[in-house]
Amino acid sequence: MVGLDRRRPAHLPGVLARQAAIRGAFPAVSVGLRAPLTFGEWWHGARTVSEHLRERVRPGDPVALPFPAELWPEFCVAYIGCQLAGAIPVPCKARMSPGEWEALVNGCGVTLVVRPEGSTTPLSAAGIPVRHFDDLLRPHPDQLGPATVSATAHVLLTSGTTGTPRAVAASHAELLTGSTLPPAWAGTTLVHSLGPATAAGAEGAMLLALKSGLHATTVAPVRADDLIGKIADTSARIVLLTPAVAMMCIQVGLSGRVADHVKLVMLMGSATPEWTMQELVRYFCGGVVMSHYGATEAGSAQLLMPYDPRRPTAVGRAMGDTEVRIVQDGSLAEPGRAGEVMLRRRSVPQRRYASAPAEPERSAFAEDGWVRTGDLGYLDPNGYLHLLGRQKDIVIRGGQNIAPVEVEAALTAHPDVASAAAFGVPHDLWGEMLVAAVVLRGSNPVGAADLRRFVRSRLDAYKVPSRIVLLDSLPCNESGKVRKDVLRVAYLRRDGPDDRTGELPP
Repeated sequence: MVGLDRRRPAHLPGVLARQAAIRGAFPAVSVGLRAPLTFGEWWHGARTVSEHLRERVRPGDPVALPFPAELWPEFCVAYIGCQLAGAIPVPCKARMSPGEWEALVNGCGVTLVVRPEGSTTPLSAAGIPVRHFDDLLRPHPDQLGPATVSATAHVLLTSGTTGTPRAVAASHAELLTGSTLPPAWAGTTLVHSLGPATAAGAEGAMLLALKSGLHATTVAPVRADDLIGKIADTSARIVLLTPAVAMMCIQVGLSGRVADHVKLVMLMGSATPEWTMQELVRYFCGGVVMSHYGATEAGSAQLLMPYDPRRPTAVGRAMGDTEVRIVQDGSLAEPGRAGEVMLRRRSVPQRRYASAPAEPERSAFAEDGWVRTGDLGYLDPNGYLHLLGRQKDIVIRGGQNIAPVEVEAALTAHPDVASAAAFGVPHDLWGEMLVAAVVLRGSNPVGAADLRRFVRSRLDAYKVPSRIVLLDSLPCNESGKVRKDVLRVAYLRRDGPDDRTGELPP
């Protein structure tokens, strides 16, 4: 195109402006059967929103965006609109408790809320103004144009599965160095099952589509049949799923079909059971099925790995500018020794907390760009990373450490188990007792005692769950990670913390 600026954009609004100039009529974002938002409409809407917001925000003001997945196109417009106004978008859940809302306001310093009509977001923090998104789409009489874009691109909350969520700020400079597909992928379709409030959704689905010129489409609410219909469309080339959604799709018949037109599948959010990866490899026989490992604090320092049956528990190894190391008691661990996983990406700006953490000693950010992930793992002699779970999730039973992820892998190896989550609860004699919540495939009659015997055939006796609870589903957050805190509280309320034997009743 004559006159198109060929220089690399300095920020995400600049990327959208370029995409609108090159492929303005191409679909960019869609949900369900709604007509897609084109790149041109995205750019026009974002500029209009920014003109209204400039009357309300100062440079660098954080603006909360509590949009549900049903409104992905509207969220995308509001997101870039905030940046064009000089503000900082804060993607957040559409439904929050008053406590979650207070934590968001305190952690991010939110000064304005932009939300869709009918939103139920609690606004218990006094004095924070609210603007409805539809009002920001009306033509602005003054045509103010864009303000100076802040160096901070957005603020995201960590998943909070092991503690209070923290607000992490990412810069445009870092996000622009993240994953981008080759130009030949432009115009193809990316199918995903992610929400706007998650790092996988905002930085994975949306920004990958924006930077690569893809059409990002999803269904909301996520129903397996509807999502499979999107995947089966021959225009789909990329699929981003959480393990929980992948298992849900397999259970309703995904594996009985073939989608050889899909070229890249990425599992994001948590560890994926081996049987699930095997089924996905069979279904997506024309592409590559990859696991993804990263952390909100680590940003673009990520590990990607095609499924390898020789290394079913590995999540990848360091490549390019990304580095990984294992630290045990303050020192680098030898291959095969477990410790905390740390990540960094050379020559990329490190992320930061949006406000000073209440407990600085628990900061994820270390010196020289390294980030503490809070995960326990080890590197094998070939440099592949194997995870053992969250450090806080390690169960200490009678002085012996148990990695829940190892127990979960043993349980999901059973042909009748769809998913499992192992966790510890207090015990008077042992300190902690190991409990597992299990979801079966269909209505298979396998019982808890059978599952305990199966695990015993694969692991040491002390790693066998003392109690196994059969559930219809596991509670997950919007990132697809299992809420073990919810499982733990539910178990204690039902059975109580004092179990003298730790054995299943006859």
